[in-house]
Amino acid sequence: EQKLSDLETKKLFQEKLREFQKTLKGKERDIFENRLLSEHPETLEQIGKRYGITRERIRQLEVKLIQKLKGFLQKDGNDMSDYHITSGVN
Repeated sequence: EQKLSDLETKKLFQEKLREFQKTLKGKERDIFENRLLSEHPETLEQIGKRYGITRERIRQLEVKLIQKLKGFLQKDGNDMSDYHITSGVN
């Protein structure tokens, strides 16, 4: 019963991540896909070079993106903000 509940929660969380991903564009989407969801995350420096900005700026954008994700996950009253992101959303 617990395994079934955990599986359902994981599926719901993955669906929420897909919904959130659709709201992103540009650098945010790149950071989300290539750092937060990736099994082999790119470095801040790699993403920064792609956009011609510092790794510190990418780190700042990542922090804002995580806050935005937490707000999105809390939005509908189904607070999943403490659920840990694991790879394999796609």
